[in-house]
Amino acid sequence: MKEPTPKQELIAQGAEAKILKEGNFVIKNRISKSYRHPEIDKKLIKQRTKREFNILEKAYKLGISPKPALEGLDKIKMPFIEGKKLSQELENLDYIEICKIIGNNIAKLHDNNIIHGDLTTSNMIFVSNPAKKSAPTKKATKNSTINNKVVFIDFGLGFTSERFEDRAVDLHLIKQALEAKHHTIYKECWKIIEENYNSKDRANTLAQLKKVESRGRYKKGE
Repeated sequence: MKEPTPKQELIAQGAEAKILKEGNFVIKNRISKSYRHPEIDKKLIKQRTKREFNILEKAYKLGISPKPALEGLDKIKMPFIEGKKLSQELENLDYIEICKIIGNNIAKLHDNNIIHGDLTTSNMIFVSNPAKKSAPTKKATKNSTINNKVVFIDFGLGFTSERFEDRAVDLHLIKQALEAKHHTIYKECWKIIEENYNSKDRANTLAQLKKVESRGRYKKGE
């Protein structure tokens, strides 16, 4: 007898894709655009789905995102992450330790030429003790992040790049998101993320970030 297929539940929808929950999995289904020629539409969806899958696969190997699987030409299937969305919960959690992980995660992505493209706390999920706890070691401390994890999701705007400009824009995005969404702890959070952005190209990227920010201030003043 065939097992019943789990019901699909729409949990989010944007301009480019629907996010469906099916049992213990999430399916990202790219939306067809009626204003595009059918062949061009099909080709674009295939290219963008494949690109996001490749980036997710690399991020998964770095321990930063869920394990992806391609489902046809327009769907990516991933395990559902049980955790707390940081856009809603950051202030209620140990945000100092969480921001250390965020800074470290961004550095890992950038050192592997991965640009997220939409670095906001809406695309980050905090998972407490994702692995089975092992016996404490001498290195473990009360506030150790060894059993905690921040999972990055939605790499739909992601791409690969070696440019310091692209890495700086990624950092600028998370800095802006913190200021807009978490203004009461914004300065402290950004300082911790910046300190833990331990990329091999840290100095060059942070120097470029200052240039990106100066351009933004100039535009606001026009």
